[in-house]
Amino acid sequence: MAMRLSLVLTAFAVCTVAVATPVKLGSLHQRQSRPTEQELQDAVIEGVNYFSNLCSTLQSNVDALVSALQSGQRDESVAAYVKSRPEYEQIEVLAPSFPDEDRDIDARPYAHEFGELDENYKGFHEVEYRLFRDNNLKLAADAANELNGTVQVLCGKLADTSLDEFNPENSWDGIIALAFEVPAKKISSEEETWSGLSLMIFRENFKGINSQVEPFLPLVGDDKLTQDFDAAKGRVTNVLNRADPEYGLEGGPNGEATPYVLTAMQTRKEISDAFNRYAVAISELRVALLGPAEETSSEGSRRLSVATRQETGETSHQEHVKEGVDYLADQCRKQQAALEPLVNAIEDGNLEQARENYRASRPMYEQIEVLAPSFPQKDQDIDARPYVFERGERDSEFRGFHVIEYLLFRDNNTEDAVPVVKELQGTVDSLCEDLNTVDPEAFNFANTWDGLIALAYEVPAKKISSEEETYSDLSILIYRENFKGINSQVEPFYGMLTSDNRDAVGGAYDEIVAAFNDIDQDHGFEGGNEGQARLYSTLTTSERDRIVVLAYQYASALSQARENLEQDQSNGDGSGGDGSGGQEDVAGDSEEPDSEEPDSEEPDSEEPDSEEPDSEEPDSEEPDSEEPDSEEPDSEEPEAEPTPACFPSLARVVTEDLSTKLMSDLQVGDRVLTSSGFSAVYFFSHLDQDKVADFVSISASGLQEKFLASPGHYVHTYGGLKSAGAIVPGDKLVLGDLTLAEVRTVEMVSAIGLISPHTLKGNIVVDGVLASCYTTAVPIVLARLLLLPVRVLYLLNAPAITFLYKDGLLHNMVALLQPLRTK
Repeated sequence: MAMRLSLVLTAFAVCTVAVATPVKLGSLHQRQSRPTEQELQDAVIEGVNYFSNLCSTLQSNVDALVSALQSGQRDESVAAYVKSRPEYEQIEVLAPSFPDEDRDIDARPYAHEFGELDENYKGFHEVEYRLFRDNNLKLAADAANELNGTVQVLCGKLADTSLDEFNPENSWDGIIALAFEVPAKKISSEEETWSGLSLMIFRENFKGINSQVEPFLPLVGDDKLTQDFDAAKGRVTNVLNRADPEYGLEGGPNGEATPYVLTAMQTRKEISDAFNRYAVAISELRVALLGPAEETSSEGSRRLSVATRQETGETSHQEHVKEGVDYLADQCRKQQAALEPLVNAIEDGNLEQARENYRASRPMYEQIEVLAPSFPQKDQDIDARPYVFERGERDSEFRGFHVIEYLLFRDNNTEDAVPVVKELQGTVDSLCEDLNTVDPEAFNFANTWDGLIALAYEVPAKKISSEEETYSDLSILIYRENFKGINSQVEPFYGMLTSDNRDAVGGAYDEIVAAFNDIDQDHGFEGGNEGQARLYSTLTTSERDRIVVLAYQYASALSQARENLEQDQSNGDGSGGDGSGGQEDVAGDSEEPDSEEPDSEEPDSEEPDSEEPDSEEPDSEEPDSEEPDSEEPDSEEPEAEPTPACFPSLARVVTEDLSTKLMSDLQVGDRVLTSSGFSAVYFFSHLDQDKVADFVSISASGLQEKFLASPGHYVHTYGGLKSAGAIVPGDKLVLGDLTLAEVRTVEMVSAIGLISPHTLKGNIVVDGVLASCYTTAVPIVLARLLLLPVRVLYLLNAPAITFLYKDGLLHNMVALLQPLRTK
């Protein structure tokens, strides 16, 4: 739980939860005094003992992870990683009792000065990005082996309950911090960014918190507080079960969870709301048991911190500083102008116009924020995210752009946004005055370079998870404007840099510009006039990885340039060097992204039960574990005609050897890519390779070729299952690597072939798009029942499947059942 929310537990005054649980008269009683120190300590020890037992399981699972990675088998390694994660996500509740081990086990890159490049960055998340993003099992094995040693130390500590670190204050600080951290920070998927395991993180955090709270409940002595807690706990339980209907709160037997990308935005909001209420209820228990906590300063920062430097050579550098500030002062004037239409649209209650104007208002400050160290309070009031504050988005200090973002894009609420945007307007006006004044106490060489290097590292170490603009999907805009802002402050110093530094910094920036022009071809690095950018949710893993690698390269070059500038100043030479400076080598620390081949685009959440490539035993691919199709499509889906719903012969799938195969060449027994690794094709409900038929042809961002499917074939979209015939431009398709692609065009075309394969997982990746194996012809639940005997026959290696198809029995059954279709 490293770098979690730092909570200020004041005398409790926040009570915004309306509890619907009825209270029986006469059942309430109030404890006359607080529990004794011994009673509280006994409750602490009970919780620690529970975690000590969990740690033994954790140690065993990390051992297995090391072995899997050292074997060089990626599928086995992914399964082992998933299985190794749940225990620590419970244990981390007590992180305040073992902060060093917590940092080395579970810290994200932003907890370290240089992000992934920092020599102290290690633990689960190094393994995660090496395995899921870089596909580098050797480096992942090295990281896992080091992690294994830290876990052994942690288990030793948990076994010794006499340690002073295990005390009520540390326990409750950890409990409340984690409860608020889920909705304020983790909801953006900033943890498990590359593996897609956020739903697992939420559920295990929840279990861990409950395990530590429950020993204290008999000591509370106030039935109203415990009832409030139970009600809040019930809300979280319900929403997590709804969010993951296949695995639920208990999760899969090997740690599995539904990929987070399939979690709708409304569901994420429900998770956030439920956890916020839960955290408030827990805070009330803490006050009842221990009294108000002493106020502490926040350890959290909304941006990655970089070690500050002593100011040197202020007067000689100040003219360069001022040149950069003047550029940002002009941006601030543009920001003032852009806020006016946003204010008007919000006051008029025009939600769609307000969203459009919000997008147009964002680029300017994302450049200005590069100088945040010069105006930290205003920066917080303008652009801080919820995790900076002790109560997340419920904190009275949370204000600015991201409150407006939540209200407009998540809550559809313009009314509550009115006072927020007016206050933001005033803060921006005040900031513009500061930028026009250029007070050297605030705007100086140290603050400028602290800010630009911190922001350069923050993009790959923190923002890459989309923790900023989580609900508006504008992260691409954020990154490009951040990089423009950094460059605007570096340019005045170019004449002072050594030739090597100039080449390194300038070359790294040019590569970033080129990458954004490739990744966002519609808008490019310059962006549109109204803040347009490609939706971040549509980027592939390799595209995000490219941004990460180049951003670290740029940040490293900037760090080296600053070192040389300061060295020149200490030597009394402010004119620049002769080329003796050099670019820090990044290649050894951050692997170059793999080319965009199938092995770099595998789904991030492959279930262990489908990881056995050489085994077709029934328990290796459970027929009923068709995870993405666990919810029926919207009942308002337009009805399709009772004609076959299939793919054309030239459609392509990815097979287990990572090659592609034409749909017409596919056979029963072939293992093809699905949402959870590779799964066997056990049946074809239609197989006519030569028939000419009509198909829906869909083009989308991120797709090399158009995707074709019959109108009645279900496809996975961001809103759930949709028949291909119901998809319209603007919808988001789920791709094979579980990222999203925005639909651009939809048209009807003719093509040869009508082929409908069924996999044991219930879905299949066709031409890069995640499609269901089911259609509008028969309700999914009924179709599963009809196909159950066929699946069983396949798993028993029976030859009856071909007979069923050749005699057309299944086709006839489907035709007979047309009257049972959903209405």
